[in-house]
Amino acid sequence: ALNEVTIRPGLANHVGADYFISIHADASDTASVTGTSTYRYNCGSGVWYQPLDPAQCDLPSGSADFQYAVQDRFIADVRAEWDSSWGNRGKLVGDYGELRPLSGIPGILFESAFFTNVATNAGARMSDNQAMHDPRFRRIAARALVRGLISVADPTAVFPPEPPTHLFARDVGGLPRVSWRPSPGAVGYRVYVAVDGRGFDGGRLTTSTSLDLSDVSAGT
Repeated sequence: ALNEVTIRPGLANHVGADYFISIHADASDTASVTGTSTYRYNCGSGVWYQPLDPAQCDLPSGSADFQYAVQDRFIADVRAEWDSSWGNRGKLVGDYGELRPLSGIPGILFESAFFTNVATNAGARMSDNQAMHDPRFRRIAARALVRGLISVADPTAVFPPEPPTHLFARDVGGLPRVSWRPSPGAVGYRVYVAVDGRGFDGGRLTTSTSLDLSDVSAGT
């Protein structure tokens, strides 16, 4: 029988996914507990909340490599760009419904931070709860997950360049010209426009660092 938890890996199996990651926020009855952990299936060993040698347990095969890559990348990026004291709670195992049904798909459960940590601990930039509500932290976190996945799926791949910054728009002859600072490693840019403020178009490609929006009328 499938429930709200096991339906997620069940769907991954059904669609033939290559990797599976279940992204969570953690909780504790101790408000000072913080940090990030990653879990893989414990192979029915009975071991919970502890590391387990991949030589003894790595089901589905490749889950340990996936877990190590994501956890290491996340901790490295968050400590470098957000909070150097961010807690590393480790690469652990458990018999979770999000992982147990997986078949032939490397999978992990990612516990990003503790939403129960609402008071900033000594030396921390802010509480876990505040960090999870901050779009800057969420961007670093999401990018780290993608980078971890890329490094496992293709160890020779180069990470995508960072988005450009300093977007600026000015009037040129009654039409808007948007410009931005170049992003190292980028060979081109896709500029999205929302005319009604609700949804963006499919984007316009350019290799320059500016673009004239000739189809956007004055006052729009």
